[in-house]
Amino acid sequence: MITRQVDDIHHLVNEFSSFARMPSPKLKLINIHKVVIDCIKPIVTTHDDVRFIIDDFKENAFIMGDEKQVRQACNNIVKNSYENIILNNIKNGLITILFSSDNNFVSIIFNDNGTGIKKSMISKITEPYYTTKTGNTGLGLAITKKIIDDHNGIMLIKKIKKFRGTSVTFKFPLLNKKKS
Repeated sequence: MITRQVDDIHHLVNEFSSFARMPSPKLKLINIHKVVIDCIKPIVTTHDDVRFIIDDFKENAFIMGDEKQVRQACNNIVKNSYENIILNNIKNGLITILFSSDNNFVSIIFNDNGTGIKKSMISKITEPYYTTKTGNTGLGLAITKKIIDDHNGIMLIKKIKKFRGTSVTFKFPLLNKKKS
């Protein structure tokens, strides 16, 4: 029990430290599709109790971004979706990752069929230290929002109306589109 509590405190201190000293992004030209796919593939192979569908986006979408921070933001969203599905014993758990672009933005859309989110919580869940999970710090989505904001992006969170679940969209300013 003491070991578990020490581990919990260690995790809490690391989360607080990470949030307090969030580094400025080191921006460079990155192919956002490639970064997201490279980030998601290892997760898919280790989480075989939830099905993943990843959009087969055929474009190279370039943004000015920090690869490490974008990966962290994606990991946080997928982790939240996965935990919601598993902790609530959702049968046929599903996480989809979709891409779209227009002349100005590239969007990455993360959808899950978890329990969804109450409208009243949407404005609160990206605030530091706000959490609905026992034992969590409430910093994951705050860090994710800060990363997206630091990339001049937009983060949208909404309840999926057709079925239970949550949709999180990252929109980044697009620099250049080239067909693969």
